[in-house]
Amino acid sequence: MTGSTRSCPRTERLDAAAPGAPPPAARWHPAARARRLVAGALLGLTSLPSIAPAQEFKPPANLKSPEMIAEGRAFYNRRCTGQCHGVDGGEAFDGSILIGKAYLDPTFVYVTLITGRPGSAMPSWKGRLTDDELWKVIAFVSSLGDQARAKQGK
Repeated sequence: MTGSTRSCPRTERLDAAAPGAPPPAARWHPAARARRLVAGALLGLTSLPSIAPAQEFKPPANLKSPEMIAEGRAFYNRRCTGQCHGVDGGEAFDGSILIGKAYLDPTFVYVTLITGRPGSAMPSWKGRLTDDELWKVIAFVSSLGDQARAKQGK
């Protein structure tokens, strides 16, 4: 049918609002955007307990054992040295030097490994390490903090 004035659905404007949708001005208004961000954040926070049941903070009883620290040291030197941290937590490349840092207790190390360090090269290791590997690394790195605290007399 040539010369028809009837429009084809495919040629209608792509940005036409769906029935009941707010007009474009309201869709992009800063206050509306802020409300959507807050609502999305709240919904995201409510789903966290279901997302992260694994790798909870449940330190094993042998966290300070020499065997676990040695296994953690070996794993750390295989996985964390080179591009980021130095061997045995020493002089670093892109990451921080871990030797002599008294704040390296198991809780701090756990949170850092699970969440990463926003604004730095330190990624989150959640889901990348098994629970066993995670706690071995925590045992080794927190042992560096134990050594520093012992020198400070804490």
